[in-house]
Amino acid sequence: MPLSTPLISTTALLYLNLTVCNYYHWNELSKTYQIALNDSHRMTEKEYNDYLPIHTEFIAKRMRLLKRIEGVRRNLR
Repeated sequence: MPLSTPLISTTALLYLNLTVCNYYHWNELSKTYQIALNDSHRMTEKEYNDYLPIHTEFIAKRMRLLKRIEGVRRNLR
């Protein structure tokens, strides 16, 4: 059983990271949807410049996390 302990810890950690990323992802989608829903509001250049690096960083983190999860899945088999 000593081999299962790190696996459980890694799985739990990945689940926690994925949960946090999913919360952030849906929160960002909600904000974007609310902006798009309100046709009278257009993102100003400052709002866009503030939003873009955060969104780009999030997408990069999400892709790294998905690759790591895929690597763990392959190692389980």
